[in-house]
Amino acid sequence: MLIGASKVLAVFLLAACTMQGSEVRREELMDSIERLVVLPTGAQALKAYGRSYAFVDKDRVIGSYSIPIEAPDGPCTIVMPGDRSRPCTAEEAALTEQTPAGVRRWYEKSEDVPRRMSAGCEQVNVVYVISSRRVIEALCDADH
Repeated sequence: MLIGASKVLAVFLLAACTMQGSEVRREELMDSIERLVVLPTGAQALKAYGRSYAFVDKDRVIGSYSIPIEAPDGPCTIVMPGDRSRPCTAEEAALTEQTPAGVRRWYEKSEDVPRRMSAGCEQVNVVYVISSRRVIEALCDADH
């Protein structure tokens, strides 16, 4: 029984080291991107944006930098045809999640990175290539 317990402990320690290593790698990637990125003309200072990142594949990271929108007071509401409305479902409310200004987050899937449509320089889209250590794109949403 003692051998089995030590194997379980070894697996947990390996998993913890791997998770910590992944977190460190993500922090290093975000640091590297933010050192290199040149925001486009019309964009605000980097600290004004909430910055969201995710891997697109093994060699590319996308970033979505958004100026947080002041949310209206009260619960999320969906406007429907005929001057009707209804409360948002939990899933719809989650889609309105914003990263606060000056904060950065890492998402497991690139499709989960919050984005707004036609936001101009209120949103900047970034693409970073890991192998070349280069930001290959930094565009205001209207330029996309």
